[in-house]
Amino acid sequence: MGTRGAFKVTVTKEDLVFASAHFITFAGHRCETLHGHNYRAAAVVEGGLEPDTWFVLDFAALKKLMKRLTDELDHRVLLPRDNPKLTITADSETVRASIEELKQADDRAQGIQTA
Repeated sequence: MGTRGAFKVTVTKEDLVFASAHFITFAGHRCETLHGHNYRAAAVVEGGLEPDTWFVLDFAALKKLMKRLTDELDHRVLLPRDNPKLTITADSETVRASIEELKQADDRAQGIQTA
């Protein structure tokens, strides 16, 4: 027997949470102060019933996956990777984020010539 119908399931759980820091860049060489939030994660799954189990998905596997993802994000700094004003470089020991426009403005204020 094939899958029957289409279902949409939203999964939330009280322990799918993480705390992370972030900042936002604004026009005019302004940058918001680094600060943090507590986030709650959820998953939305759509699909038909599995013929063997009559479940949309294995909720135990989803719970493990979501817990692993929230644990990876917990107590981290979230960087806006695709922000055109921000350059992120990394090596085996360090991650460096720099906002070139802010650096150039600071250099000009200090009388430093930039290329």
